[in-house]
Amino acid sequence: MKITKAIETDAKSLTELSIRSKWCWNYEKEQIEGWKEDAENFYSKLGFRVIGKLESSIKNRFLSIMAIETAVVNKIKYS
Repeated sequence: MKITKAIETDAKSLTELSIRSKWCWNYEKEQIEGWKEDAENFYSKLGFRVIGKLESSIKNRFLSIMAIETAVVNKIKYS
């Protein structure tokens, strides 16, 4: 097996692969469908907010630094 570094054009197929792989963990369909939107929008619906950004190894690409209030965490239902 040869492992190569992913490139930007691989993003769509790798995202689809990672979402398909979640079916074996018995996630609900609605939750899996929710992952198809970008992560920042997904987490903002749960009460997270962006407090900064971190530069990634890809030029001009940043990762959001997000936070959530303790009061919001206490309202989230876990199964």
